[in-house]
Amino acid sequence: MDWRGGDSCDLSEMADRLYSMPGKLLYTDVNFVLSDGSQVEAHKLILALASPVFEMEFYSGQWVEQDSDRVVILDDMGVFRELIAFIYKQNVDFSSLEDFQLWDLLYLANKYLIKQLQTLLEEQLKKLIKNCQPKPSLLKHLERAKETILGDQFLMTIKDEIELFAEIVLSSEEFLDMSKAEAKEILKYPNLRVTEGQVFKHAAAWCLKNNEREAGAESEFQKEFQDSIEYDSVASEDFIQNILPNSHVLEREVLKTITKQCFETKTSAMASRYALKPFKSAITVISRNNLHKNELYLRKHSFQNFDVTIGISFDHIKKCVQIDMNFNDFLTDDNTHTARIGIIITYLSQFGELPFKDTGYDVKKRAGYAKTVNFSKDLSYKYLPSDLSIELVID
Repeated sequence: MDWRGGDSCDLSEMADRLYSMPGKLLYTDVNFVLSDGSQVEAHKLILALASPVFEMEFYSGQWVEQDSDRVVILDDMGVFRELIAFIYKQNVDFSSLEDFQLWDLLYLANKYLIKQLQTLLEEQLKKLIKNCQPKPSLLKHLERAKETILGDQFLMTIKDEIELFAEIVLSSEEFLDMSKAEAKEILKYPNLRVTEGQVFKHAAAWCLKNNEREAGAESEFQKEFQDSIEYDSVASEDFIQNILPNSHVLEREVLKTITKQCFETKTSAMASRYALKPFKSAITVISRNNLHKNELYLRKHSFQNFDVTIGISFDHIKKCVQIDMNFNDFLTDDNTHTARIGIIITYLSQFGELPFKDTGYDVKKRAGYAKTVNFSKDLSYKYLPSDLSIELVID
């Protein structure tokens, strides 16, 4: 059978067919020896076409000076074979790899400057992080993201997911096994979906797990974690359920102060750290050059558990701005609850100053299952032309 595929002269298709032929790969001229002793055969020219690093090593680098027909790869990461397969194959399938092997393959893609594979892996990892199971494995993804030079782009997504599934993550053995610095960092996340009492409980649990004696746990909690809890946000029920059973890590006088403070909050309802943040906002700036155009300006803003697309248009006859907000998800899961949504318009001078701020904070209530909110706002034309800042505020 002719592996060239008949009339096709496409090099990518031919490389794919050549690699997919059963049996030993034909016409190879390099043999890679991996860390486990196994070997991978390949063609120098094909690898050089895919990677400038392979090109340099084969034709002007250290592999030229050595016996380049046999190359030992010390940092193959256990996925070097998959790297070679990607170079030959037109369609890549990551399903055979374990979740954290994708990080290893990303390391190799970056090392050998194979940009197409790097892009595919970055997209795959972002999807994996958003849907990973079990949720405590997010902590391992956080560790891997911090280890790799390409990891910064994943940190915000991982942080958002940890905050969203905070109780599952913080209750896990994986959290208890984290270093002190890592545990402190996570417990300070501003949008954790747990109460301050639960933050206290998990901090105490970490200290008890990582100290042989209770006295050591008490000392470490007071020194490292005690000031991380916002005690003025602890409701009485939260105190009874989460702080009091773990209060042995507190000094007696501190416990008295916290007890008094919690029962003076006048509320027993528990709310997460995220829920207690009063405002979520997003700002869209329309330049003065675009204000008089008869166009619809669309801007998309992503919040932690929903996205909103804002459509902005200007009616110069009525001298007003029309703002339409479309939400792709629910601000609240309960249709009996409402979210307040408002806009603030600011007029900006060419020097960035604020000559006038429309302090009329227009507010509309949105039920949990409503998808769209509309505003019509009169403009103060005496301050135009100027750049216009439109701030969406949600609480």
